[in-house]
Amino acid sequence: MGKVILEVRLEELEGQQQAVILFHPDLRKQTGKTAEVKLVLSCRVEEASPINKNIEKRIETFTIQDPVHTFRCDLSNRFFTYEGSSIQLVGWISVEVGSARFVQKFEKPLRIVEPEAASQEEELERISPPDEVSYVKNFFLLPTGSQFIYAGLFLATLFALWLAEKFLVTSVLRMNDDQMEMALMVIVLAGFFFVYLWARSRSLFKPELGLRFKIPGRLSDQPGHESKIDRESRFQVSDWLKGAAEADLHGARLRVVAGNIEKGRHVGEREVDASKGVAHFFKTSNWKKNVVKESSVKVRPLVLYDKTVERLPRGSKLAAYFNDPLDLRPVFTRLYPPDLVATGGDGERLPLEEWTHGLGYYLEFQFLHPTLVDVTFEVSSSYFDPLEFYRNPGIEPPVEEGNWSDHAEEEEIRPPDPPGPAE
Repeated sequence: MGKVILEVRLEELEGQQQAVILFHPDLRKQTGKTAEVKLVLSCRVEEASPINKNIEKRIETFTIQDPVHTFRCDLSNRFFTYEGSSIQLVGWISVEVGSARFVQKFEKPLRIVEPEAASQEEELERISPPDEVSYVKNFFLLPTGSQFIYAGLFLATLFALWLAEKFLVTSVLRMNDDQMEMALMVIVLAGFFFVYLWARSRSLFKPELGLRFKIPGRLSDQPGHESKIDRESRFQVSDWLKGAAEADLHGARLRVVAGNIEKGRHVGEREVDASKGVAHFFKTSNWKKNVVKESSVKVRPLVLYDKTVERLPRGSKLAAYFNDPLDLRPVFTRLYPPDLVATGGDGERLPLEEWTHGLGYYLEFQFLHPTLVDVTFEVSSSYFDPLEFYRNPGIEPPVEEGNWSDHAEEEEIRPPDPPGPAE
């Protein structure tokens, strides 16, 4: 036999899905050599300079003796193939014999109910709704202390611009070379000062609408705690709100959106983080130019709740206007489950807070107003039970034989009906 063949097929044994691996070595060249079988999950980042990441699970090490070597590997439900806008999750079986490696692509399908079809513009509007702001109206809703600080920063910026103009007009044209270098340094420092003033002003511009978001008291973000959000959890929207309107609010809209998060890393240019007024510096192989940049892309948004109230009188309790059921079951039935490419990512414990590569999920409350600054609140994934994604029969892979890449067309599964009003 002169050709090496690696075959993989999917089977189920006593309710546990397994990969059946058949390795046909070249006995003339490989007899007596040590070989290693691995299951690999890779996160490939769709960027010009990607930083990809792999995790490996060693299945078995063996000595080549027979024409066919057969192995079985239990497959976690977390191992599935995903192709998104910014990452690809790709799995494969590899057999390494010395410096040679033989690979069979891993494709384990999931039955996922797709969110309702939406255009790219509609998806973007759901994830990052445009915020049309009247700065005059917002200024008078700022706390008194913030009003004074904001006005002071504004006047300081105008004064700094006046000084810069006077300096350029009266001094720059008369400078020698040494003085010009000093002037350039002053201009650079002044530029950072302007960035700081802008970022500081932006951070203070948070009008007091009166709305506060909260986590319901019975939930816990501690690992392993039993009080987590699962498919059976029942909430009212008002469970997540508190506070009274600080002014008459017209056309206020509350929306709850869930979706997946594609996360990865890539090498990019150094840039200034304007929201914090600082530059991020990361040392890489070309540290003078490049930095390691985190990419976190929200995709496949799903609207769970959407309600507009024409008028919220000043002093009214906001929770009373949004006292409706909030069904979170679609988070588990219509989104992709978390699949994190990290150390220990293939175990039962799923670390969702400190991860750089893979697929996660999010839940966000959006309080939108036609003229005031919108308020958003993202619920930490640590309040969810991630194992609930894999206990859902709707996403169990179909039982089939043959190569994974030849799986049949999947049957559509309808999402559960929303709950009725609380009794």
